[in-house]
Amino acid sequence: MKKGLIFIGGVLTGMILCFCILLSIGLIRDNGGLAGATYFDKPTKEIHASSFKVLQVIDDHAALVNSKESPTSKFYLGPLFLMVNNSDHFYYDDEIIEVSRKQKVVQLGIYKYNSNFGEKTVPIIGVTKR
Repeated sequence: MKKGLIFIGGVLTGMILCFCILLSIGLIRDNGGLAGATYFDKPTKEIHASSFKVLQVIDDHAALVNSKESPTSKFYLGPLFLMVNNSDHFYYDDEIIEVSRKQKVVQLGIYKYNSNFGEKTVPIIGVTKR
């Protein structure tokens, strides 16, 4: 009888532990899956840039990107952003992302991360239809 109670107690403890782990994973995923990401309730402002270059891939659907300072510039020396998408597109290093006239870039939140120069905060952006 005592062995049976110990077994049932172990099973219940395992179930509770699994539930807690799955709950914490779910809470992380609700935040876009990125530690340090804070999303606004709705997009706030439009970012006036139409070309970006991937500097570093952070997650499957998120990458740090540099924008061009102007459309005529050849170099990507503009502000740094975290670009995210909800599609099947996976970013890769040095990828050039062009935004068409039928699309716009909007700020979705902010992203905080640590670099060799301390904590950095950059806007989270996404591409939407006009």
